[in-house]
Amino acid sequence: IVCSPKSYRSIIMSDFTEEEDLEIYAEEETAVLAVPSGGEDFEAAGNAKASASEAKSSGNYDAAVEYFTTAMELGGASAMTLANRADCLLKAKRPLAALSDCDEALKINPDSAKSLRCRGTTLRHLGRYEESLKSLVAAQAIDFNPDTEEIRLFVSKKVAAIEAQKVQQRLADEEILREKVRKQREELAQRREEEAAEERERARAQAGGMGGMPGGM
Repeated sequence: IVCSPKSYRSIIMSDFTEEEDLEIYAEEETAVLAVPSGGEDFEAAGNAKASASEAKSSGNYDAAVEYFTTAMELGGASAMTLANRADCLLKAKRPLAALSDCDEALKINPDSAKSLRCRGTTLRHLGRYEESLKSLVAAQAIDFNPDTEEIRLFVSKKVAAIEAQKVQQRLADEEILREKVRKQREELAQRREEEAAEERERARAQAGGMGGMPGGM
């Protein structure tokens, strides 16, 4: 029996507690944000970033996203600004948009620890633990962060559980295959025995028929 990706995910998720399930964010319907091409008004862009940071500090993540977008429209996109916008998008529970910004940031700077950290955290909230772990490990290798380490340890346990489930699934599949082969061999042996019995019966019948023939022929 081979589980489909959807059913396999259901098996994995069934092992999680209710509290942990609440940390999985729904994939939003809101469109992924575009990356502005930007201009060269760096002073205005800096003011927009300051407004974004203020909005973020007050918990107004939607406003922060708008300010970071404005900053990029004025001064161009950078890995750091995209990562900051991604962080606000994630806090606003828009994980797909956040993931897109992280990916775009990493195109600009593949070694951006903040982008990798946000990407790993976003993937964790999407339940994509194996991908999450790769990004978190990479982020920690570049710039160790204690809070990120807690997330990495949490995700590592999830990945271990997934790997264990894969092993159990593989063993179950192998056992089913062995049982199928065993039955096929038994059926083949039985069929051969029946054919041999029929052949012996035919031979006895022929021998009996010949024994009853007149001896004067």
